[in-house]
Amino acid sequence: MKLLLMSDTHGQTKRLEQAIQRHEKEVDLILHAGDSELEDQDPIFKKIMAVAGNCDFPSEQKPKERIIEKEGETIFLGHGHQAQVNFGLLSLDLLAAEKGAQIVVYGHTHVPFVQYAEESDRLIINPGSLEFPRNLPPKASYAIVETTPEQHKISWYSASGEEKQTLTYTRKNK
Repeated sequence: MKLLLMSDTHGQTKRLEQAIQRHEKEVDLILHAGDSELEDQDPIFKKIMAVAGNCDFPSEQKPKERIIEKEGETIFLGHGHQAQVNFGLLSLDLLAAEKGAQIVVYGHTHVPFVQYAEESDRLIINPGSLEFPRNLPPKASYAIVETTPEQHKISWYSASGEEKQTLTYTRKNK
């Protein structure tokens, strides 16, 4: 399974649309981890699954969280602000465990991040922000995650679509 992950676009659609056009034919799902600040009727929601961030209003198009079942994987999609991700990932990890998720996608911090826990076979990932990055030096980013029974492969991209880094984690529990 292949996932295109984005977050924190804050009403700026140009880079969001470009990333979708660049990758939509090669991925199985396009996920947005909140703070899109787009109206519910925006046509982009025909192509992506999104959640509401702290700058969005929850709605039918953007609930506070989503549990997605795809190809034998359970994905938890949430913005992260309600799990206080600025102060650590324990609450988010416990919530994911409660939901039975193997993949956790969140945003809010505007900083790209990935963590793989061998003991739980859980991948936690933040794709960063396409518009207002907070990493130093600031680099707008999104990610593509490819999962197989043997591994998780995470590729990070700049806003212009240039692949910047790839990480691979061998799965222990599959």
